[in-house]
Amino acid sequence: MDIKELTAACDQLAEARIARDALDAKIAAKRAKFEEKLVDDLAELNNARQAVLDCQEVVLTAMHDADLKSWKTPHVVISRKVSTKYRIVDTDALLADLRKKRLAREYIVEQPAKHVTSLFGKVALQGVEEQTTEFISLQKNSKK
Repeated sequence: MDIKELTAACDQLAEARIARDALDAKIAAKRAKFEEKLVDDLAELNNARQAVLDCQEVVLTAMHDADLKSWKTPHVVISRKVSTKYRIVDTDALLADLRKKRLAREYIVEQPAKHVTSLFGKVALQGVEEQTTEFISLQKNSKK
């Protein structure tokens, strides 16, 4: 490569870097605006989520206090459901309690048998925790 070609290559490199730096600056400015807008939108979303949770809590409390399972308005139908699940939190305590209550033969096979869950809620067993979840579903009424 001679001096003339080297000079042209250096000039081309300088122009490419200037173009790249301009694009970097343009993208950085757009990114800053986007991130600012995104932060605002995320704050708005969090506020909206909190508003939904607050409204759900009010509705659930009112329905629970009135012992209502569902409520229909001109716009929506709200249903309340209580779901109870059990999970073993202390296997050793559960196994000991099953043996103590003479249920080992039917419900223990090295570990508690899968059908031991049929006892949950009927017989108080150590090592088992009750989990109760309550939620509502919301459906829009179809206009006819």
